[in-house]
Amino acid sequence: MKQVNEKVSFYRYSKSFAKNNGCLDRWQESHEANIACAQYIDNQETGAMSAVKDKRADSNLEYCEGLIERFGYARTMCVIAANVRENASDDCIANENKDWAKIQLGDLRKPQTQEYILENTHPAMLDTLAWSIRHAYDEIGLFKPEHCDRDNPDNSNYEGKLLVIRPSALNEQYWSPRYQLFVAKSGFGCDPNASGRAVFGEYLIDGEQTRMNRGDFYGVINDEHIPDWAREKLEQMNQPEQADMPENTDSQGMIMQ
Repeated sequence: MKQVNEKVSFYRYSKSFAKNNGCLDRWQESHEANIACAQYIDNQETGAMSAVKDKRADSNLEYCEGLIERFGYARTMCVIAANVRENASDDCIANENKDWAKIQLGDLRKPQTQEYILENTHPAMLDTLAWSIRHAYDEIGLFKPEHCDRDNPDNSNYEGKLLVIRPSALNEQYWSPRYQLFVAKSGFGCDPNASGRAVFGEYLIDGEQTRMNRGDFYGVINDEHIPDWAREKLEQMNQPEQADMPENTDSQGMIMQ
């Protein structure tokens, strides 16, 4: 059996997108890890059906936490969402989970996700897994679209604004609200009417400067959701820099004889 790196970074785009952008190797590695995740869930010994035989109320959540530790949040959610979509006509699965699956999968179409389909896992268990993984994800406390300014967010000019980065645009090790805040400085992507997508700026948490795309953001964070530490950082950034005074000056800047 081919050795698969289960910890390889999750690739969220389609195979055709990867091919057109020279990322086919990344897609293939991620795709194989996705298949490994599905096989793990569907396996008689490691699968979800066998893991909850003790019928404890918290056993499903514990099982999902084990999946996350082994395969990561994004990969686990992708595989579960693909199977929820596959069983969308089954009444065992809640409509809320079906809606979640549509959003979660984005542009990933069935030809790709068909290889993630489980054969030995009942739809009722899929529903339970969907609730459990969603609960585990919510526990991270990430910013969501509802934390952003809803007054025409798609038409907002981002220049000089504090933005919320989508988790999908971050490496999973940085899935924390502290790493989601980004100060936009320049770039055609700041203008909603410009043809360019690039947004230049810095992460608020550490000042690291980088380039992102307009689509990497949920939008401008609503003022009421800005945490205290972020307000302090913004105040420090907005303070005018004071020129260094000679050592032989007093507090008014007068040269001392």
